[in-house]
Amino acid sequence: EPEKVADCLAKIHLSGSHLLGLINEVLDMSKIESGNIGLSESSFSLGETLNTVLQIIRPDTDRKDQRLAFRSSIQNDAVLGDSMRVQQILLNLLSNAVKFTPEGGRVEFLVEEIPPDSVPGRARYRFTVRDTGVGMSEDFLAHLFDPFTRGAAVAHIEGTGLGLSITKGLVDLMGGRITVESSPGRGSTFRVELEFEAAAEEAEP
Repeated sequence: EPEKVADCLAKIHLSGSHLLGLINEVLDMSKIESGNIGLSESSFSLGETLNTVLQIIRPDTDRKDQRLAFRSSIQNDAVLGDSMRVQQILLNLLSNAVKFTPEGGRVEFLVEEIPPDSVPGRARYRFTVRDTGVGMSEDFLAHLFDPFTRGAAVAHIEGTGLGLSITKGLVDLMGGRITVESSPGRGSTFRVELEFEAAAEEAEP
């Protein structure tokens, strides 16, 4: 029965991917808490990283009939840093926005280049993820980045409660800043600021 076999294989693959994701989250959290996580530094295109993030998250928003709005205004595209960890930070925030926003809702993703904090010749970016989801209470926000923290209102939604703890740990490791604004029933807004050394643009062949 080819159709039944294909369906079973698809479910096995999905379950395996989910389990692998959970294991990786626990391992990342362990590395962050022990101080054993490192960052690579190589030249990468921020624009390409953003496109990858959008390609990964768009099927999820389509599945829930959500509107995904993306805007970017950056001048320096080539930077030095760890593109995979930047991608992980953005995907954690966007995945949460999709997960905790009901069907037909809206998720906004805004990327801005802002003045560097102090050192000239560096490039600083603000990433904003805003949703029209369930939101969070002020009491819950005080513990938002604690490991395994999950609100009672979303206890039925799958997750380990580690995603935001890992995100905060990676942002701190990069010397960045993360803030959040939220209220019950009115959605949430996360802002991450990261600064990189600008890299030389590669010449066209």
